[in-house]
Amino acid sequence: MSGPPLLSRSASSSNHVQISIHADSAAPSASPSASPSIQQSSWTRPSAPAISFNLRSSQGTSSQAPAEARTDGACGSGPVSVEAIGAGIGSSGPGGWWPEWASVSSATGPTPSSKRLLTGKGMPNSLSSTHSRRISHNQHPRRWSPSSAVDLAVRTLSTLWVDEPEHHHPAPDQTHHHHLHGDEDIPRAPHSSSRPFVRRLRASLFNNPRDLLQLSRTGYIVVIFLLLLGIREVVVYSSSISSSSRRKTPITKLDGRDPFDVLASFAPRKSHPSGALVAQDRLWIAGIENSEKAVDDVEGDVTAIVLHWKRTDNVIVIVASLCQYSFFGSVLVWNNNPNIQLSRETFASTGCPSSRLRIYNSPRNMLFLARYLACAHASTPNCFFQDDDWLVRPLRALYSQFSRDPDGPVVVHTSPEVATLYGLEWCFYLQESPLHTCFAWVGTGAFVAKSHVTRFLETITTIGYSEEELSHADNSFTLFQNEPPYVLTSELAQLPQPFGHSDGAGIARNKRIIQQGLVHLVNYLTMVSGVALPPAKIPITPFSVDTSAYFATPMPPLTPHPYTHHVRSPCADDSCLFLTNIALLPPPDSAPYPGPSVVKTLEEWENHLGPTARGWMEGGELFNEEEAWAAHWPYAAAVDGFHGTAFRSPDVIHKGEYVGIGLLAPVDPQWIPKLALHFVLEDYAEVSNILSFEVSGDGYRWVDPQPTPLGPLPVPICRSIAHSSTLPTPSFPKLRSSSKTALRVIEEEDHPSNTLLGNWWRKRRRRARRLTECKVELATVLYREAGLGWRFARIKSTGEGEVGWGVYHIWIQ
Repeated sequence: MSGPPLLSRSASSSNHVQISIHADSAAPSASPSASPSIQQSSWTRPSAPAISFNLRSSQGTSSQAPAEARTDGACGSGPVSVEAIGAGIGSSGPGGWWPEWASVSSATGPTPSSKRLLTGKGMPNSLSSTHSRRISHNQHPRRWSPSSAVDLAVRTLSTLWVDEPEHHHPAPDQTHHHHLHGDEDIPRAPHSSSRPFVRRLRASLFNNPRDLLQLSRTGYIVVIFLLLLGIREVVVYSSSISSSSRRKTPITKLDGRDPFDVLASFAPRKSHPSGALVAQDRLWIAGIENSEKAVDDVEGDVTAIVLHWKRTDNVIVIVASLCQYSFFGSVLVWNNNPNIQLSRETFASTGCPSSRLRIYNSPRNMLFLARYLACAHASTPNCFFQDDDWLVRPLRALYSQFSRDPDGPVVVHTSPEVATLYGLEWCFYLQESPLHTCFAWVGTGAFVAKSHVTRFLETITTIGYSEEELSHADNSFTLFQNEPPYVLTSELAQLPQPFGHSDGAGIARNKRIIQQGLVHLVNYLTMVSGVALPPAKIPITPFSVDTSAYFATPMPPLTPHPYTHHVRSPCADDSCLFLTNIALLPPPDSAPYPGPSVVKTLEEWENHLGPTARGWMEGGELFNEEEAWAAHWPYAAAVDGFHGTAFRSPDVIHKGEYVGIGLLAPVDPQWIPKLALHFVLEDYAEVSNILSFEVSGDGYRWVDPQPTPLGPLPVPICRSIAHSSTLPTPSFPKLRSSSKTALRVIEEEDHPSNTLLGNWWRKRRRRARRLTECKVELATVLYREAGLGWRFARIKSTGEGEVGWGVYHIWIQ
């Protein structure tokens, strides 16, 4: 044996380091029995990590294929083999933290790799002492370079997982007595018992746990952090979706239920911000006896007409609702089913007085013509229509708008999705012709002057409608007004809908009759005006139309164009109205209707303009982006009581645009000297310098509010609220009519150079941004000399902005 004997350290504790060294013999032998004897010694170093070295003769074999290193001093001059036997932190096994490592030197002198072994460079930090690291850094000052940055990244990432060790087994004729300790002699560190869930999860996901990447502790921490972050994102997103969900689950059964219990189930949530004032909370509500029974002490100017077929329970609930409002002078139930006889006892639970309830049992089914015949014989100057499968909740708001211009267009109530059809896909405009109309259903609630109904009956009688066309008079009524209906949108309340007349094949039948009515209207206008429709083709691209004449608040009589309709949606609690002159849809005359001789079916025209009627996009529609934006950010979202929804303009803020709120009636300054206008706007701090406040008594003439004790001008007071922004990315849709500023914002937010991580971080920051709720106190007196109060209040832009309108909520309190 050449050289002094080498040492072997062993210990049972985690702080005891064990080293086993085999020196080379004078006459090397390949036989394991030729191994020299070993002298052993052991010592303990406190607080030392558990490290095990196995050094043996260079002629020996090793299952771990150890690297060679030169030893000096007490270790002799012969070449020896050094290998790390991972016990704990130095192992590459299942319980270790670092990959297997080794350092090599030649027999003549230390090599750079052996220097790294002896100085600690290239080894895990936990295996090199502070002193060796200090010497290494002093001798080799750190220089940053691309390669060093890559090395640092690789070393950082290497801490996230643990390589699966390769288990080597000795040959059958090989024994272990040629060395004291080999890799197979040291037991692998067991998995920590502090992670049973991870083991169970791995065992349940994979038949072999080795199929799953073995992460280090740092790796598990990173994965758990990302998992928690993802769960938080899902919870926040789902909560915003649930909070923004305005649609209630329809009631499927009404048998045996009290009608007022059903009405209570459709009432808005108590947490909704309410615009109801003390002096107006009972406006147009008939006297209630015991909070249920209506008394006979009202006179109204509207006759409510409800058609009945087989849904008797629905009609009872509807009658109970209608009889609560004083503007309904009478409620007429037209029974189209000869097999069912209705009587006052049928509606005894509604509490509707006999002087206001009318019942007509028709000897035959008149279908939808019945409502127009009933209106023509009504004793009131106005009528209200609704079907028996919907519950119209914002009746006061609808009536308040209708009463401003009773002889004007029909006031129709529908959902935001269907409003896209009423304002675009079912509109028929042709320049240089008298055709400028839109179609709308009246079954979900409509106020109309009786004079419009009688004129319609006279017209279709002159034309000579067929029996099928007469029985489906709904399919022509709004068309023959030859002006777009005044559409107010909010979520509909659906009652049970068995025995639907328009189910299945009824949809195709309805569109066919609408097309027939359009043909009759074009022929009638040609006959009356003497001007035939000019020849035209289906438009390939929209035309540019000047709509500046509709931008200012127009006064009656209104021009037959949807852009003159600035009142958009009733508030959720039926106490106010949301108004704005910002259009979500393009003007209908931007896509001229070429006439029924060119467009043979209604479906062809629908599919050419947009995807709403069809229900999906196929490409090639003229207004895909416009309709999608209008459906996702509708007017009704500004007053639905949810902070998770919002009305958003499709472009940046322009001078003269406004959003506002309208009350049911003017305020009495003697009872209410001041009111607070509350609003939650997107990026209000950025645009507050270009926004002003105005009030109006009629909604047409606007003035600055009177001074208050706070100052001559309204001073908003704002506070942060516990709701986050829902601003999308990009902030606007890319439309043909988009302004240069909006296009620049879209390009900056959706630039190709933006990384995926950057886009995600931008969206994340937007969602984390808190909203701000502001209020401004306004004196209710409109003109101090006359002592009159205002009814409408608005926020108007006096300049151009870099952001768009985002109205989460607005109300008066």
